[in-house]
Amino acid sequence: MSKAAELVDVGTPDGHCVIVFSEEGHYLRKIGCDGVTNFPNGIDISDAGDVLVGDSHGNRFHVVVFSREGSLLSEFECPYVKVSRCCGLKITSEGYVVTLAKNNHHVLVLNTLYIV
Repeated sequence: MSKAAELVDVGTPDGHCVIVFSEEGHYLRKIGCDGVTNFPNGIDISDAGDVLVGDSHGNRFHVVVFSREGSLLSEFECPYVKVSRCCGLKITSEGYVVTLAKNNHHVLVLNTLYIV
């Protein structure tokens, strides 16, 4: 299945999840939940098809990695800086994970986590 075979949309922050739709706009499934993806505010899909969801709730940047089917694969947290109100998440062509923190005026660039 290609990276573009499914469209993924971040639900409302209060929804504590990511909603996955088909290319035709049909609901497929939810991934994440309260306590895992508390307030999702960024998403990207790796070349391998893994779904990365960013969350900066609690003044920390947290990345959760799911399989395309929605299984939780791993979680990562940036312990070096407290951030608030991150917006967006992007995997660069080099494999870095990047986000912007609006309240702190930071750009976070995390080394490749494990993404292929």
